This record gives sequence, structure tokens and C-alpha cells, in this order.
Amino acid sequence: MPGDGTSQLQVNADETTDIRYTYMTHGLFTVYLGAIDDQGNDNNISITVRIEKQIIWSDDSTATPRDMNIDTTPDCECEPPEFIQIKSTVENPQNFPFGGNQVTVTWHLNDPEEEEQGTHTEIIGDEQDASWNYDQYNVMKGIWILSVTIDQGEDNIDVNHDVTIKYLAEESEANPLPVGEE
Repeated sequence: MPGDGTSQLQVNADETTDIRYTYMTHGLFTVYLGAIDDQGNDNNISITVRIEKQIIWSDDSTATPRDMNIDTTPDCECEPPEFIQIKSTVENPQNFPFGGNQVTVTWHLNDPEEEEQGTHTEIIGDEQDASWNYDQYNVMKGIWILSVTIDQGEDNIDVNHDVTIKYLAEESEANPLPVGEE
């Protein structure tokens, strides 16, 4: 059983040795694995699987960048994520036909209670870009908001976020069963 509330998966070992499953959300899941051999002997184990979520998000050629929602609520009975990793770049592309100006932008990360937890400001010249790399620890469950504001200037900007919801490395080892010698 995958541990995310979905039904049990079964395969016939005479037909395949692989069991594949795609998680649609993030969290630390307890997976129950079992096997029954042709003699009727059975064996069961449980393992913990860590599923992190990466979101690639963009808003191009805008004077009013949209907010990005980051849902940190896991779909399991587990602790909240360890941290949110943000890698964000804002570009001030060339504005045709007359060229552009510099812009001042500020990144804001607000928690589900709308409290600002992280911020960063940059001045970006025409045809230049700036980045904000930030790790937010002490993550509570809920919807976090990552926003970019243009504080000064009138050029359109391109916003690119790469956000990963990360968990403690508490998953089971890759091969929880000892491999016998042949």
C-alpha cells in the first residue's frame, strides 16, 4: 500500500519484478510491502518514502507580477516540511523600441498567517537580471505566498521561480532487505 490513501497494488511475480507508483503530492509516507511465494509463505515490511515537491513557475513580460501559492500541507500523517527552498530570478528584458530603464524589485515570502518571513530587494538594470536564493525553515502547514513587487520603475519584467518543498531525510535506506550471496 503506497501510504497516501490509495488502494493496494498487486503484481504477479511471474509476469514482472517491478512495482511502479507515482505520488501526486509530497510528504513522508509509510509504505507496506508484502510478498507471498508459491508455497504460501508470506513476508511483510514497512518502509518510509520521502516525496519532495518542486514547482517551476514563471510570469513573463509583466508590470504586475502574479503571486505564487506554495501549499506546504503534506498528504500524509507526518510533520510539515523541513524547509522551503527558493531559487528565483527576475529579468529586466530590453523594452522595444526605445530601450528600458532600471527597476527596483522586492521579493516577499509570507507564511499562511500572512506574516512576512523573508524579503530581498534588488536594483536591476535594463537587460540585466537578479536572483534571490532563500531557504525558509520552521515551515508551518498551509498556503505560503511568494510575491515580487516593482518598487520603482515602469519596465515589464520576467519572473522565474524554482521552489522545492523539502523534508528531513528520514526515509528508509534504498534496499531495506539484505541481499543474499548467490
